[in-house]
Amino acid sequence: MVKRRLRMIRLLRKAYSTFSSNEAALKDVRQDLLLSYRLAKAWTRGDYRAIPWKSIVMITAGLIYFVNPVDLVPDTLAVIGFVDDIAVIKTVAGAVRKDLERFRAWETSHRIEP
Repeated sequence: MVKRRLRMIRLLRKAYSTFSSNEAALKDVRQDLLLSYRLAKAWTRGDYRAIPWKSIVMITAGLIYFVNPVDLVPDTLAVIGFVDDIAVIKTVAGAVRKDLERFRAWETSHRIEP
């Protein structure tokens, strides 16, 4: 997935759409999810590459899990359906926290549109 730009673009569109449709249920991870989304988008466009391969793979895997409707707790169960997605997002964000913070600093200095 990471090596295929078009697939990444589709994943990012789906992730943003899923987030937008379920923003209230995802309020606990809003900041980390949107930051991960923006990082993956900047990486896909080639604007930001100062991230280890392992971290971009972890972020991508987290986004794939997030958009996948077939997971441990079905997302169709309203707020409770996102409990597992929230846990995955928190885990991934915690594992790549330094990379996310470096990206946030880069993003602020470059004023890239969200």
